[in-house]
Amino acid sequence: MNSNYFAKINFFGTLILTVLALINKEITIFYMLYLFWWQAFIEILSALIKKIVLKESFVEISKVFFPTFFVMFAYVLFIIILFGFVFSFYDIKLFALNSQILYFKNDIFNLNLGLTTILAISHFFSNSNKNLDFGPLSAKMLILHISIILGFTLNFGIKFFLNEVDSSLLYLLSAVPFILLKTYFFWKKNSTLF
Repeated sequence: MNSNYFAKINFFGTLILTVLALINKEITIFYMLYLFWWQAFIEILSALIKKIVLKESFVEISKVFFPTFFVMFAYVLFIIILFGFVFSFYDIKLFALNSQILYFKNDIFNLNLGLTTILAISHFFSNSNKNLDFGPLSAKMLILHISIILGFTLNFGIKFFLNEVDSSLLYLLSAVPFILLKTYFFWKKNSTLF
């Protein structure tokens, strides 16, 4: 199987599970950012291990992966502290939901991570040696960059412009822009596959 097959399964699986989380009202901006972070981290870690197993030069590996892991470390702290705790501090329901996600007590989030992990392992053992694009400005990292900016915009927009917002609208605003962003990047990368 080629890597495009794994990318399709991951994309559509994430899309279906995100819609399921949306229907169950188990989704927040933190959920989406943390999920995108974990998906990128799992795929980057899988690619790193594959390059080590293939005995590629340590210098070449470190040139690509060190900056990426540095940015990933900064982002996870940023996402957990700001979106997980600070922005939800005065909303106990939102804080509780973010805590469930952070401590892996949210079943749909865990299924999403499980799917990503299984596909990363499958891709690892496949014969696909496609040159993976990882770096601070790769597509996966651009999704994270834009998602964090979008998360800030949504968070402040919801708080300052939609004072009394219907909870259904809040869940939609938490998921739909991120789904559209991921869809755009997936379509852009794989437009020749359809």
